[in-house]
Amino acid sequence: MNWTELSKTIVTWLFVLVGIIFLTNHFSPSKKVIIDTKIEYKWDTVKVDSISYVPKPIPYPVPDIRWDTFKTPVDTNLILKDYFTKVFYSDSLIHDSITIAIQDTITRNRIFSRTLSYSILYPTKIITNEVLVVKNEYFYGAQIVSGREGFSFIGPEFTLKTKKNNLFQLGIGIDNNFSPTASLSTSWQF
Repeated sequence: MNWTELSKTIVTWLFVLVGIIFLTNHFSPSKKVIIDTKIEYKWDTVKVDSISYVPKPIPYPVPDIRWDTFKTPVDTNLILKDYFTKVFYSDSLIHDSITIAIQDTITRNRIFSRTLSYSILYPTKIITNEVLVVKNEYFYGAQIVSGREGFSFIGPEFTLKTKKNNLFQLGIGIDNNFSPTASLSTSWQF
């Protein structure tokens, strides 16, 4: 076999290979997609502006009492200091996913200010889809075919596995007469 016949044979095999690849990609079922779904919960805090309560003074009549003497000693400065001092009170209620906090300021025997704040935790559902698409895979190796008369083919082989799980194999080698030969095969998945 001379070089021109070998080149014609190789070109013919390449056209056959391209035709088979086109037909299998055109008529084979759609590609397989693997979807891995993960569901994750995260807790977010909802923060709402707090409401401040400032009471309005209500005038009421105070009787005019005049004292002349005290029988027990009284520390007037201590009484006035305690009367005008601001005292802060804070209380919080925590139940499940709700937290309520109340802060009061007391002075002059009255509520000077009140602040109410709360937070509610809502679960957030996060769904993550990971799509894994199988890519083309390439393999190479060697092929030896033998029969009763010894080996009939030996040489390297190249394999293509497509996204649709189709296999295409191309082998180029020599036969037992040391003539160049080529092999071509294809396989489909059920």
